[in-house]
Amino acid sequence: MRPFLFYSALLLAILSIPSNHAVSTNWTKENPGYATFNVSKFWIVQADDSVREINLTGFFIANNSFQRITSMESNADLEQDGELIIVHYNSANPNQTTVIYANAIVEVHYPQSFPPDPQLPSCQHTQNAISTLTASLSSSTVLPTLASIDEWVYGNMAYDQSYMGKSETPEQILASRRGVCTQYAALAGAMLDSLCIPHRMVSGYAIQNGTFQPHAWLEAQAGNVSIPMDPTFGELGALYANHIISSYWFNSSEETADSLIFACIPSSVSAGCDPGAVSMDTNFSIDMLSYRDFSPMAGIEQSYDQDSGALSINLTNPSAQNLLLTYNFASAPDTYGQDMHIIALAPGRSRTFTYALDKSGFEKNYVYTIPYHVEMQGTRYNQTVTFSLNGNSASNNPVCQPVLLLAFSAAFFFRKSSRLS
Repeated sequence: MRPFLFYSALLLAILSIPSNHAVSTNWTKENPGYATFNVSKFWIVQADDSVREINLTGFFIANNSFQRITSMESNADLEQDGELIIVHYNSANPNQTTVIYANAIVEVHYPQSFPPDPQLPSCQHTQNAISTLTASLSSSTVLPTLASIDEWVYGNMAYDQSYMGKSETPEQILASRRGVCTQYAALAGAMLDSLCIPHRMVSGYAIQNGTFQPHAWLEAQAGNVSIPMDPTFGELGALYANHIISSYWFNSSEETADSLIFACIPSSVSAGCDPGAVSMDTNFSIDMLSYRDFSPMAGIEQSYDQDSGALSINLTNPSAQNLLLTYNFASAPDTYGQDMHIIALAPGRSRTFTYALDKSGFEKNYVYTIPYHVEMQGTRYNQTVTFSLNGNSASNNPVCQPVLLLAFSAAFFFRKSSRLS
């Protein structure tokens, strides 16, 4: 709370109140490529009889190339400040409970492909643990470097809700490798800083455990293009449309918060205004109105060595632009394992992942049917292979069907078929 300011007999107090959101959702698909939402935000102000005026400045939602507002309404004044929609509300002699609301219909769609990949900017930075790590991950160009940073943070941080609300330096985050979305984003931002890649932090909402919850991620600059990065979820570029942006900031000390100014008549000037004269809570309500999946982005082919059981997945970029993909692979337990990568794939290029078969639990004279699947934005690739230690009875049985991308699951099994004669 900032110091009180006196104007005649009135006391003016400025509160920076972080949002305490209760979020509801009507959600039927968690990972769409495109979605339309009905987004509402409510500011509930409680004031006692001493309060003579309230002034609210609230951050509502962004309107930009990632999410387009098609309609809005509010009982307050709405102002577009750059990309952000700001709510302004003033009331003299307010009621004990005042509810300010803003509502918008929002179309969310993150880009599926990206223009030419620029070179990393020339940069001089302080040598420390973060810059040393980042240098080991960086490439000569921006997009694969973003992919490596995003994948490293996603794969090496442990999500720990006990870190909610903690303020830590990037060096402390790197040392503990624990946190929630704000720590994930802060560490990734510090890694971008060490390479002089411009970026900004994003505050908004995303689906977690089936409901919309407050979330933080980043947007990095590649030339004149903004590249969304979500190291908490392991997404880059083509984020799922369950990310709704409310505001931006450029470092953790500048995180945006709603502010409430109120004026009251204190019992005495020396005593000041009762700190409990005004309180404010905020709630969010988000309902999905429509959705569709990403269009298929990358080509997928598999090759299978029946003698060794080795399995290779080959991804290709058939488009004329760069792709940024979240690649997930899973197989039956104790066979090929699981794998995850964030991939920058240039036009006409390919990337291959090869998996050795764990045969330690297999027996002779059986044919084992082993399912696996690969998921990326816009594609779910289901396949089975068969393997036998006898070597000559295995066959490959492809089942490839593009379907709506669902939440990733590792609930697989493999089947042991009839004994060979």
